[in-house]
Amino acid sequence: MQFGVEIGNSTILYYFFVLVILIAFGIFIYFAVNQLKYIEKQKNKHPQLKTKEDYFEWKENRLKESADLETLLPAPDKEEIVKEEPAWTRDSIYEALGKIDWYQFEKFSETLLSNEGYAVERKGGAQPDGGVDLVVMKDSDTILVQCKHWKTWGIKPKIVREMLGTMAINKTNKGVIYTLKGASKTASELAVQQGIGIEAGHGLADRALRQLSKEQLDSILKTDVHHCPKCEAEMVWREGNFKPFWGCSRYPRCRGKLEHNGAK
Repeated sequence: MQFGVEIGNSTILYYFFVLVILIAFGIFIYFAVNQLKYIEKQKNKHPQLKTKEDYFEWKENRLKESADLETLLPAPDKEEIVKEEPAWTRDSIYEALGKIDWYQFEKFSETLLSNEGYAVERKGGAQPDGGVDLVVMKDSDTILVQCKHWKTWGIKPKIVREMLGTMAINKTNKGVIYTLKGASKTASELAVQQGIGIEAGHGLADRALRQLSKEQLDSILKTDVHHCPKCEAEMVWREGNFKPFWGCSRYPRCRGKLEHNGAK
């Protein structure tokens, strides 16, 4: 009985090895056939390849040429590869508007209106502006613009009433408030009643995407250079035993400064 078991195990082992050999032979035949097909394809593409020896000689020369070319023209280092910056989008413009300082926001608004065909006179900056940052003119229209670079607050009715008073002083019936976060419901209703426009950040981003070039957007929204709202000189980042801020590079002749708001 034990002898019969041994014969059975040997038989199973024999057939197992036969199966492995058949599989290996099948794989060899598969790759050989595909290699012959590839050689035939190359011979059809290159009529000068008459035999398999011609093909292998041609392949060896190709590999040598590739190696020589790689030596002459090495691949650039990762540091040398310059990735093209992605184009501006509505969302990226809106996000950037929240990172610049209030003075850059005024410049952004000025550039946007200029590109839309308005003549723009700046009234803002660090000097008292009387409730007006920009005076824009087109044809016979004069429009007063107030820029509110508030990151968390919306426009309240008080701001709308202040704009209404400013319009009366300047003898014009058109005014616009630019902001990032929009306005409260009460302020919006009051603005509509008095003919005052309120435009929030997403609307400004839409207009900028249509009107401003990539170079202009880069210059206004991506610059690390800040200018003094008093004298336009470049500002310097100042740190010490105090809250960091941007200070005028002409200090102490000019004491203009911008509080740090993330736009470092």
